[in-house]
Amino acid sequence: MKVNHNIVTHLFLMTFTILILILLSSNIIYADKDSCKIDKYKEKDFSYLMEGLNGISEEQIKQHLTLYKGYISKINLINDKIKERKDNFSYPEYRSLKIEQSFASNGVVLHELYFLNLTNEKTVPTDNFKNLAKQSAGSFDNLFNDLKVSAKNSRGWVFTGYNTRDNKLHNYIIDSHDLHVPVNVIPILVIDVWEHAYMVDYGIDRDAYIDSIFKNIDWFEVEKRLSATLKPSNKE
Repeated sequence: MKVNHNIVTHLFLMTFTILILILLSSNIIYADKDSCKIDKYKEKDFSYLMEGLNGISEEQIKQHLTLYKGYISKINLINDKIKERKDNFSYPEYRSLKIEQSFASNGVVLHELYFLNLTNEKTVPTDNFKNLAKQSAGSFDNLFNDLKVSAKNSRGWVFTGYNTRDNKLHNYIIDSHDLHVPVNVIPILVIDVWEHAYMVDYGIDRDAYIDSIFKNIDWFEVEKRLSATLKPSNKE
């Protein structure tokens, strides 16, 4: 008997499709809820920054920290909804939650990196950072000046990052928490240039804010990040 392979293939596909529909309708195909378990985000204490930064007021920091706490609440709410979801994970609602999850999570992390690399103490760039800046951009001044220019042109964030592809430092613009985020790049120095970061003190004068914020960089924190990034891995 001659077998029509087209008919056999068609029947197989129909059977497979019906099986998938049955599994979906009986709630068998779901992302494992245990695999989606995420610990609660906890806000870090940055109240020490209100003791006085150069050109940045206590009220400005207070308002900014309130915004940061809002992102903490938002990411926890989103993660709870993902864990408690009842709809199949392929539905648009799940996609929307995952997109918002990236936005809120980055909103938390970027703010923490920003606050952590600020200080009211006088610090200077380390030789390690300056040497890598020279290898990357010709000189420390070249890299730093480009960072300032990038800050004046960004809509949201600017940061100096270590690119693991060419092993150099580069400056990057992130217009939104989840927009234009480079892959395989580790943030070393992060600056928030959203209006909320300076409106209380400078209104819409971003240039004045940028001049002030760069006087508050904690170069010890920057060096700690860079050293951790350059530290050889124990893995073979």
